[in-house]
Amino acid sequence: MFQIKKKNEQDLFEEKERIHVVLSSINDIVISTDVNGIVEYATTITKDYFNMTPEEIRGRRLMDVIRIVDGCTRCTYPGSG
Repeated sequence: MFQIKKKNEQDLFEEKERIHVVLSSINDIVISTDVNGIVEYATTITKDYFNMTPEEIRGRRLMDVIRIVDGCTRCTYPGSG
């Protein structure tokens, strides 16, 4: 039982590492949040667009990080940015 759990933990760790390598090598903004909208992960390119490092973004509400603007009215979404 212990060996199966240890193998599953190792497999999960390796999969997370693969995903991290892929995400860190792309030039796209990728931000993931928990169900409450708190940022858990952000790619390094975010610093070029938000003037905040991924470490500074992590733990904040997504709506405090980004500003959503209506394309037609140019009004900002309440509570964003």
